[in-house]
Amino acid sequence: MFSALVTIACLLASANVRAASSNFTCADVASGYLVLGTISESSNTERLKPLGPLDQSDTPYISYDSSPPPLFTLESCNSTYMGFPPNMTWQEGYLVVYGRWKLNGKCVTVGGDGALALKTCATADGKALVNQFFDTTFDAPTGSVSDQAETQLIGYTTNDTSLAMYTTVTRHSKTEVVSQTETPPSNDGGSEHRILFYPDTASGDLPF
Repeated sequence: MFSALVTIACLLASANVRAASSNFTCADVASGYLVLGTISESSNTERLKPLGPLDQSDTPYISYDSSPPPLFTLESCNSTYMGFPPNMTWQEGYLVVYGRWKLNGKCVTVGGDGALALKTCATADGKALVNQFFDTTFDAPTGSVSDQAETQLIGYTTNDTSLAMYTTVTRHSKTEVVSQTETPPSNDGGSEHRILFYPDTASGDLPF
């Protein structure tokens, strides 16, 4: 696990070098599985279900319980418009990566109703990035990459007022999809959802 953290740190350092450029660029830092974790009020056990596209359309929505689970790629981006650094290490040792999640050349994007879908990645450093920029926190106080790195949409730039974002499961076109919204769920059966990242393992064994 320590070697994985070193690899991520090296790739982020490379992204930092490119941040000096006036052009918007991104660098891949890790690949693995995005998983919906759900904890209910009646149980402390977290149920894990892998995320994936619903179909093979141009802009498929993201749902859960995908089989087989696809490998997403996390990339760190040097966006002047968003204003976040390519990475940040907190004093406690947590590594936070600011960037995008990609699959099959497209980016996980939040729609107007909060539903996540795979859409064309923004190429310009501008407003479109607000719907594609996530922060992913690696729990690494001991020098190892956690298997459960929590990730969520940021939803604002550093020039805006910060927002609290919530992961929810909503109905969209008669299908349950994963969403990121500013409004907490009013009635979700007492369940709390979050999106987790599990790095791909050398053995190929699914970690969930």
